[in-house]
Amino acid sequence: MSISNKKSTLAIICFLFGGFGVHRYMVGKFGTGLLMLFTGGGLVIWWLRDFLLILRGNFTDKQGNKISSQPSTNLVSLPNRFIKHLKKYQLELSMVGANCFSADNKARSFYVTSSFNGEGKTTTAISMAYALSMENNAEVLLIDGSIDSPKLHQRFRTNRSPGLSESLYGDSSLEDIIKKTTHNKLSLITCGLIHPRNDPTKFFPLGNEKLNELLTKALTQFDYVVFDGHSLLNSARTVNIAHHFDGMILVVECERTKWEVVQMASDKALSIGANVLAVVLNRRKYYIPKFLYDRI
Repeated sequence: MSISNKKSTLAIICFLFGGFGVHRYMVGKFGTGLLMLFTGGGLVIWWLRDFLLILRGNFTDKQGNKISSQPSTNLVSLPNRFIKHLKKYQLELSMVGANCFSADNKARSFYVTSSFNGEGKTTTAISMAYALSMENNAEVLLIDGSIDSPKLHQRFRTNRSPGLSESLYGDSSLEDIIKKTTHNKLSLITCGLIHPRNDPTKFFPLGNEKLNELLTKALTQFDYVVFDGHSLLNSARTVNIAHHFDGMILVVECERTKWEVVQMASDKALSIGANVLAVVLNRRKYYIPKFLYDRI
């Protein structure tokens, strides 16, 4: 459905059935949709407010995207809510970039990992790629290599295939799998659908020259490549492919991951020849006002 058709349909549904919250169900806002149902459209006031927002093009979906501003082309994009989150931590992202790109460091390809799953490595990979493209005005390719738990296609609201696995084990070329985004100079490769469940080393076998060829070709078209990889201690695949990258970014969830575990992950990274460029402390908690941390 095109943007204009979707907006018109939503306006008609809201006008006819807004008191029941149907228009909110359509955009994924189920909780507030039920609330409208039980309150008679918020005593009509809420109903009229939503109707006017839709007409003006300011009504948003569950992800915070305005209905009138959703892409009508083949470009993929991050939700507006996630973009606001990235901009909120723009200074911290710049500091990560400064650590990675010191004068004596010419790294261009980065493997983003963590000790375990769920520590925020995908968010960090997106944040790093976004910062590089926006702050450094660089052409950046973000790749989803986490075949066990791919997330980038969900974050960018696009199809998982064709993706990386179709290129490594199929006939798709690099150009076939690259997805352009609405974000300045940022491109995306999703994970793909091939999943060799019975052979954990098949997806990225040791010495996989095809992956190395893909990265080499990608670096002729892009300034940087950011690879959202597997966790160090949950998967053997990191061991097989980390040496293909110039540097590794280790993500640590504050107050969850013990320092002994971080040390174990760091030692494992060094033992496989990875160049650990930075450690990102994720989900920090501030026990004193945040602005004081900048002065300590």
